Amino acid sequence: MQEKLGFYELEIFNNLLKCVSPKEMAYKLNVSNHTIAYHRTKLYRKLKVKNAKELLAKYGSSGSPVSFISEEKPFVITLHDDAPHGHSFRFYPFNNSNVMINSGDLFTVNYSFSSNIDLDVLQIDFVDLTERNGIFFAMLSPNVPLKNIVKADTLYSGSVTIFITKTANNAEPNANLLNIQSLFSTPQPTITFTKLEVIKN
Repeated sequence: MQEKLGFYELEIFNNLLKCVSPKEMAYKLNVSNHTIAYHRTKLYRKLKVKNAKELLAKYGSSGSPVSFISEEKPFVITLHDDAPHGHSFRFYPFNNSNVMINSGDLFTVNYSFSSNIDLDVLQIDFVDLTERNGIFFAMLSPNVPLKNIVKADTLYSGSVTIFITKTANNAEPNANLLNIQSLFSTPQPTITFTKLEVIKN
């Protein structure tokens, strides 16, 4: 499946597949119940389903990634302090909660982004937060630069391939996260994506 979903739509999609209630979603995402209802309606329309039951029947057993695209509004993230690794933002890019990344998998990431500050590099990789090696989380792939030498307020577009070199510990979402990272930047960078697609090849 390669549906073009916005940030909230993808979050609601993933939560519906885990049978999370709308009230719990609003709490987790720090938004109102009205916001959840609005984006849920948009999600149903895009996926051509009438309700959560139809969504689960149609997508509950699928393990393919969902394209992650900002449409009406850009997808804006603030990379959080992740010392000693720099700043990072992690999310689960699959359409259900039972996907496990395996060694040998290939992912294509298509992107367009800008940063509010200069960066030496903005990179992407997959990580497993359920496994640690000392202070470091287990890396499921090498770091892949989206762009070296990022200048503030400049739009960058392109595509990269991520090759998975380590199988995730299990199928829990926290074991199969996509990690967007900058190194040693101060203050925290804010990245604005106008396109971010994560596709399993």
